[in-house]
Amino acid sequence: MRALTIKKLFWLLLLTPLLLAGSGCDNDDDPPAVTLSSISITPSVVPEEVPVNVSQQFTAKGTYSDGSVQDLTTTVTWNSSDAAVATINASGKVTTLAVGTSNISASYGVTSNTVALNVSDLTLNSIAVSPTAVLFDVPLGSEVQFNAQGVFSNNQTYDITPYVAWTTDPAGVLSIDTAGLATAETVGTADVKASTG
Repeated sequence: MRALTIKKLFWLLLLTPLLLAGSGCDNDDDPPAVTLSSISITPSVVPEEVPVNVSQQFTAKGTYSDGSVQDLTTTVTWNSSDAAVATINASGKVTTLAVGTSNISASYGVTSNTVALNVSDLTLNSIAVSPTAVLFDVPLGSEVQFNAQGVFSNNQTYDITPYVAWTTDPAGVLSIDTAGLATAETVGTADVKASTG
């Protein structure tokens, strides 16, 4: 009986390292973890000068170690190096506030990218309101969103919807707030205008 017990113990000691080595083989077959390699920002090159009091949308895309590309616009952390010149929200929308330079960055973990934003006092040449015409009956109490695009002296177009003065003619048919949202108040036809200064 004692010899049998020693024999069993011998085989147990002999086989244990082999079993442990075999259990670790699966780890060698695990695929490498996919990691974020780089972040690209669009626009990657901002026009040399951007006017004050405009909005501009930035987007971010991530390239991963397996070659895949994903939209990270609402995932990255956006930052403006000078919030007095320009601010940026969590969705990548920049609002310019004053003349100066600010670096706009998008970061995720240890990966980041930055573009320079130069804000200047440019001249507004023209304003375009959209929709240009509402070609359907608008029920009383319903709302229509109007937007204003400004063409500046750098020949670039920017969203200036929150920065213009909105009016309707004649008054009373539509009411319109500072964000360009119009509400049908009475039966009739009205022109919607956006102006500055």
